[in-house]
Amino acid sequence: RKDLERDRQQRWPERGSALLLVPAGLLIVILLGAVAFDVSRLYVARRELVDIAASAASDAAARAIDPAPYRAGGELRWSQARAEVAVREALDRRGVAGQVRAAVALVPAPDGPRVEVVLESDVRWLFARGLPGGGATTVVRGAGWALFDTF
Repeated sequence: RKDLERDRQQRWPERGSALLLVPAGLLIVILLGAVAFDVSRLYVARRELVDIAASAASDAAARAIDPAPYRAGGELRWSQARAEVAVREALDRRGVAGQVRAAVALVPAPDGPRVEVVLESDVRWLFARGLPGGGATTVVRGAGWALFDTF
């Protein structure tokens, strides 16, 4: 019996070492889950900004055209100020006016003039800010555009 015990101790001198690896592995799995959660929040925020930007660009394309010359002869005369007002109103309707920065551009393009809207927002990290090198927020951008002849 003593020979068996001595033989087992010689083959496996570090008994219980797997017990120390389980908490370390569990900690790694929890940290990876936290990072995955934060990255998925960034992805969802970007998709929402793209959706809001596309909707705001469509509204701006419809409202940026001065209606009098368009009705009189079909001339497209657009106004940057009217487009910016339309984007601000679109952001107000979505309830994100104070949380999102917007840039509106009226761009001549080969397929016709278009309105481009770029939105930026700061997204807070929930778990990753506690990790080394993790910041408190990340800037997320979303862009959308609409042609004047598509409304």
